[in-house]
Amino acid sequence: MQKDLASGTAPETCLFGIGSTSKMFATAAAMVLWDQGLLDLDEPLTTYIPEFKMQDERYKQITPRMLMNHSSGLYGTTGRNGFLFDDPDPQVHDEVLPNLASQRLKADPGEFSVYCNDGFTLLEILVERISGMSFSEFLAEHFARPLGLANTKTPCDDLDRKERVVKNTVPFYAGSTPTETLMLLGSGGLYSTAEDLCRFGRVLMGKHPEILSEEAALLMRNEEYKRGWWVEAEGGRYIGGYGLGWDNVHCYPFYEYGLQALAKGGDTQLFHSSLVVIPELDLAMAVASSGGRSYFDYAFAASILQEYLLQKGAIAELLPSRPIVPPVKAAMPTELGAFSGLYVSIADTHWVTVEDGVLTISPLDGQPEAQWVYVGEEGFKNESGDTALTFTVQGDDRTYIKSSRLISIPGVGQVPHVDLQYQRVEPVPLAEEVLAAWQARAGKAYLVVTEKATSQAYYSLTSLNRN
Repeated sequence: MQKDLASGTAPETCLFGIGSTSKMFATAAAMVLWDQGLLDLDEPLTTYIPEFKMQDERYKQITPRMLMNHSSGLYGTTGRNGFLFDDPDPQVHDEVLPNLASQRLKADPGEFSVYCNDGFTLLEILVERISGMSFSEFLAEHFARPLGLANTKTPCDDLDRKERVVKNTVPFYAGSTPTETLMLLGSGGLYSTAEDLCRFGRVLMGKHPEILSEEAALLMRNEEYKRGWWVEAEGGRYIGGYGLGWDNVHCYPFYEYGLQALAKGGDTQLFHSSLVVIPELDLAMAVASSGGRSYFDYAFAASILQEYLLQKGAIAELLPSRPIVPPVKAAMPTELGAFSGLYVSIADTHWVTVEDGVLTISPLDGQPEAQWVYVGEEGFKNESGDTALTFTVQGDDRTYIKSSRLISIPGVGQVPHVDLQYQRVEPVPLAEEVLAAWQARAGKAYLVVTEKATSQAYYSLTSLNRN
């Protein structure tokens, strides 16, 4: 793969990893089987994968629909030896069922939707079980060949990866890295181009009924996230408004123009992508990159689509950017002080203190504390004013801290992001023997030994050590 020196761009046939945008291929594959009458979305998953078992009897309640709308209750990513360099080893695929057999669920199936890669790895296996084909063969037969997607491949396909896939540079590695081979195919392992993704996007809009029915495409854009308890996003959201496969079925800012736009983004260690479609206008745009983040790609796509809609007369004007206002301290109701306590995030534990109109979050690992100022109805804002925190009690009767952030990308656009960042927990007394065991580990370094030599885990020094 050589760069076109005259234009400064890579040839159109250069492939990018598309990360989790691959989930739309897995979802569409399952919906093809639904069209054929071979798959019931609400039948127990064990009907199609009898050997699927877990250390939690609730696994029997998981359905194919729950895999596609992120509500299965699975923990997230069983990805050991799945993120590799130039090594299409299917070990992670072959070991996912045995690995899940030793796990429990984090929630009742269907209780709520939260992002989950394992659901789509299981969906990949489901497609293979029902069709009798490998996942790569199924995608080639049902999508790539009929649509002429010559540049959409998996690492398992016959492909000169070194020549065709875009090269990357990363910290701690001299020169270009070996080619990324992400072997969680249904969850995030495909290569493609922006042009191929746009062609495939028409399938997802129901514009190719010979491949996927319009009825199936309509089902995919339902508000699946509302089947369980869900998080309100008054100002829009980037991810979390799940359909079947889709990250969001009501994308900002398009709903403010009266249009339904759907989006799916993807991020790997090395690649990023975003696919945006507006079905009623038969529009699709995709962005693939080897730097940045998927939400950068989404903001870029959304900006260009708005300009296009304006040129075509589909919208009367471009909506102005939302202002970001620094906080102005307001009088805080004293009852908010009752939310002080111990909270956990995805990776850390924190003391949260609410007093005198200030919310202070103090990580227990010694990292610097952060403060937000009470401003009134919006809750507590950070110094720049782009993020607001509010306390909320959700459908599971637990207390959370909800984050509403407006990400501004200069020269590109804005992306709203809403999620539950912290959950309140009660301190648990630590047994003496448990405390002693952890104290015995203090000061020791631990090295990764369960990953293959080709694993991406080794390219970063930070992933080698866990003190």
